[in-house]
Amino acid sequence: MQRMVYIFMGVAALAAGATGYFGLGLTLAEAILMVVVVGSAAVVAQERVLRQRAERRLENSLEDLRNLLSTDAQAADVLGQRVNALAREDAGRRLDVVEADVSILGTVIRQVAEAVAEIEEKQAQPQPAPMQPEPIVEEPVRPRFSTAAIRRALEEDRIVHHLRPVMRLPQRRTYGYDLVARLVEDDGTVHEQAVFMPEDAGADLFRQIEAAGILESITLARRALATEQPPRLFAPFSCASLTDTRTVEKTVALLEANRAVSRYLTLRTPFADWIAMNSAQRAAAGQLVRTGVTFSLEQADNLRGAIGAMAADGVQSLRVDANIFLADPQHYTDFHTADIVKYLSRFDVELIATDISAENQLLELLEDGIALASGDHLSPAAPAWAQFLSDRPQATQRLRRVET
Repeated sequence: MQRMVYIFMGVAALAAGATGYFGLGLTLAEAILMVVVVGSAAVVAQERVLRQRAERRLENSLEDLRNLLSTDAQAADVLGQRVNALAREDAGRRLDVVEADVSILGTVIRQVAEAVAEIEEKQAQPQPAPMQPEPIVEEPVRPRFSTAAIRRALEEDRIVHHLRPVMRLPQRRTYGYDLVARLVEDDGTVHEQAVFMPEDAGADLFRQIEAAGILESITLARRALATEQPPRLFAPFSCASLTDTRTVEKTVALLEANRAVSRYLTLRTPFADWIAMNSAQRAAAGQLVRTGVTFSLEQADNLRGAIGAMAADGVQSLRVDANIFLADPQHYTDFHTADIVKYLSRFDVELIATDISAENQLLELLEDGIALASGDHLSPAAPAWAQFLSDRPQATQRLRRVET
């Protein structure tokens, strides 16, 4: 490009000389002198312009260099501060702490290796056959009332629902209450349902008692909602009620009318009934779940089933007998006992241990991560507290429970 500029300046000088020679009548020597003067002037002007450009470029480069040097100086200052800070720290003391931790870790690893070696040696030795826990056989309770007596008690409103707390361990805070049906005689004697319900009792008796329990739980929940956060109430609802279309429709209508408290209600259904439900009964259970209630499957004997499908159908908790669970956990599942609760929690299903009879059972349950429990050892069933008392005129101040 620079060469083209100089060629253009030479051509311009020749053109000026030719103009002077032919147009102005200059002699040949004067025309040549004119060419030299014009060309020299053009070259001087071009060199001046180039020098100014070079000076500006040099100034810009110097400015950039100053900026870079300033940045390097700041970085060096920061690096010096960090070096000084590290120099002020007591590196020796920190290294001593690290060495102590490494020494402890080495001791633990050695102990673990020794324990693993001992376990392998024990497994290599022939083991005696494990002793199977003796099955817990409960003596059947002989019913003491006839069907007519139960119907008469229902008409006279002498079948009441007491509350058995479900507690959260280890604080033993109340998580909810089980509604337990009991028959109160004229002298105040209280009988459990296993005692007063006859063997030939029809499904209609169970439906009437369970319907009264649901109505009672709604009443208690509404009264608690007026003062504080109500606890969860577990009302019985067996397959006898799920099978009857009229009972299901009435229950759904009652729950729809009380949606403000239905989310605090859980229906207790036997595990075996839930597993054996047909399509019509599952549809009825789905109608109940859509009102806001959930299900708690009691007397569960197998945790190997499709827990996810149960949770999708509205199952909120599973109940196991604490005595059988602690004596033979493999009866319920192939998981380690400490992993059962974690497995159920994946599906938002809780595990409740029932029939607690001793304090050591609570410790074993806590070791396995089971935090919900109920039983007479924790707190027996009792009449509802003052703010939950129903409007029925019943004398429940001096009730005597019949031991079975």
